[in-house]
Amino acid sequence: MLEQNTVFMKPIFTNNFYSKFQAPNKEQLLETCVNSKLHADQKFSWGKECILKKERLDAQEVSNVLIPSLKQFLQEMGINYDVEVHDVWKNTYEKGNFQEIHYHPSHDLTAVVFLDDYSDNFGVFYFSNRNSIEMSEKWTSVMNSFVYYIEGNAGDVLFFPSHMLHGVTPHLSDKQRRTVSFNLNFV
Repeated sequence: MLEQNTVFMKPIFTNNFYSKFQAPNKEQLLETCVNSKLHADQKFSWGKECILKKERLDAQEVSNVLIPSLKQFLQEMGINYDVEVHDVWKNTYEKGNFQEIHYHPSHDLTAVVFLDDYSDNFGVFYFSNRNSIEMSEKWTSVMNSFVYYIEGNAGDVLFFPSHMLHGVTPHLSDKQRRTVSFNLNFV
């Protein structure tokens, strides 16, 4: 029996955030991300568990058109740090491709620019609560905290803490699904 003064707190697993919005300079951002020069180094130390085409892009070229979105995000979040952009890469998903669940160690923020409008059978970006693997199925249904799906459209920019587990479900469409991702560190 519960005492009369018992206080129920909010679930402890809701301490992550993400921010998704349409880029203020959508057309310029999309054009630059689609047509950006490739970086000379195309070796990746990650992604051995996924199936997709990944290409490292020229960070400076893409960074310049990310500034309006980055400023909007930092202002909305009340973050007063300077940031530097790292590791800009383009992901292209063909039918059957996917991105395994992962996170980005050694970085503060990660962002994704969606280059195509969401369509039926597209792979879907998702977050997975790292704490939910320790919970029983009954608790995850009560907490509703296991997986969050994000359907992005062309020009949407998604920012989130790099430690958050995320991935992309299998892409089942005959249309390509493309994104550009990048990591940010506070300086």
